[in-house]
Amino acid sequence: AAAAALSTMVAGLIAAYLVLQAAYTFGLKRKILLDVIIIAGGFVLRAGAGAVAIGAEPSPWLIVCTFTLCMFMGFCKRRGELDTLGDVDLASGHRHTLIGYTPELLTHLITMSAAIAVLSFVQYAVHPDTVGRFGTIYLVYTLPAVVYAVFRFAMLSMQGRYDDPTDLILGDRPFQLTLLMWAAAAMAIIVWGPSVQDYLRGAP
Repeated sequence: AAAAALSTMVAGLIAAYLVLQAAYTFGLKRKILLDVIIIAGGFVLRAGAGAVAIGAEPSPWLIVCTFTLCMFMGFCKRRGELDTLGDVDLASGHRHTLIGYTPELLTHLITMSAAIAVLSFVQYAVHPDTVGRFGTIYLVYTLPAVVYAVFRFAMLSMQGRYDDPTDLILGDRPFQLTLLMWAAAAMAIIVWGPSVQDYLRGAP
């Protein structure tokens, strides 16, 4: 009801999210690959509903980045669960889809989803709409922090040190520091980037 009061589009996205979650709960969570894809799709719908609610137009590349980053984290979670539980029968009792996932397959899926997420971030950072909104192309120079955060997340997950993304995010200090550094750099670029860019170009 609250979503419908905001706009028909928000209500439609919330309804789609609820349908998606019901489909996951009553069947799709037992389907290999679809279990993670559905979860990632849910995050995108939630983010999209928030953007529509405040009247913002989300970048297609940012949507792709969100979707693939959520898939990356989902496959990392499956890898962590598989490594933590060890025994296939025990793992399948915990989550049915772990029967079909193997360390080799999950390594491939983690690598591929991470690569697409990083590349889509780059595309978002250099897209004309992003450059026009922030007044500078410097956001792309935060890429090293993005790459390190993604690589560290994958490394810790594949080492079995964390079996849940939330535990990793809340417990790993280097990862947290990287996120803070990226956020600070992005904020500085948004606030002072255009001025620095004009100065370097010799603008008065």
